[in-house]
Amino acid sequence: YKCSRFLRRYFVKFLKDTNFLNGRNYIGASDIATLAGLNKKYNQTPLTLWEVLTKRTEQWTGNESTEWGHLLEGLILKKAIEKLGHKNYSERFYFDKIKGKNKTFFQNEIAFYNNTEALCPHFKHLTAHADLVIDDFKNPKIIEAKSSKFFASKRKDEEETVDGYSMKDFSANGIPLKVRLQVQAQLMCYNVESAHVALLADTSSHKLYGEIKKDVKTQEYILALCEKFWQCVEKDIPPKPETWADILRLYPEIDEETKAVISGEEEQKVLIMKNQYKRYSKAISKLQGRQEDIKNAIGLLIGENKYLENAEGENLA
Repeated sequence: YKCSRFLRRYFVKFLKDTNFLNGRNYIGASDIATLAGLNKKYNQTPLTLWEVLTKRTEQWTGNESTEWGHLLEGLILKKAIEKLGHKNYSERFYFDKIKGKNKTFFQNEIAFYNNTEALCPHFKHLTAHADLVIDDFKNPKIIEAKSSKFFASKRKDEEETVDGYSMKDFSANGIPLKVRLQVQAQLMCYNVESAHVALLADTSSHKLYGEIKKDVKTQEYILALCEKFWQCVEKDIPPKPETWADILRLYPEIDEETKAVISGEEEQKVLIMKNQYKRYSKAISKLQGRQEDIKNAIGLLIGENKYLENAEGENLA
């Protein structure tokens, strides 16, 4: 009875089929970063997601890196459980997870849930699959597990919140924006107030980040993104392309031999603009030549010195 308490309270179900992503008709919490335009460098945009959901392209099934990330997930979560002060339960949870069990339950104390799915109560096409939910029967929390290569996870700029994790700030501010959006979507779907992110960098450095608190404004932003995008899915209208690669995917006939034909007023406008461009180019060349002449003339006056001053000591150049 108590073991199912979390499931009844938060509308969560266990996933019996590990291939639940195939043929999906929903937006996942991990897709929010794509809708927000934060995954362009990975060639993931709203258009590529739209192509998957409208079955124009197949769902990406991962590579060797993602496979190892999945295999290491149990260890990452085990260490996170220990860092949160639940060391007595971590080993049992880990063995249950690798055996394929969805839950590890310690009667009247605590329960650990993995491989679950929660549907958003505010938008039926948004769902989340939290790596781990820890329920102490008072304040459930989510743990999101991440693994990456060390330099890929290291933030290049300490103030940056998109490209990587801070190696110094282990608060919620040290978590990349796209991961924070994913976690906020999870918190909304599971109706949980807080979460942590556990990172394993280069299989040698384990960090626990958080605590990420439920943020209503961010969740409203996520819902707006999802609702706008889902209209494109339902109406079968592609979302606005975000990159040139998107345009090429949307209009594959574009290539080096493609020609656009115009006439009449549009043709005259182009001819006028071409003539203006030539005149401006000539004027710019003359001005650049004059600019160099001025620099050289002043340079001769300065000679081997660093500054040029007038008789009153005012710096001129």
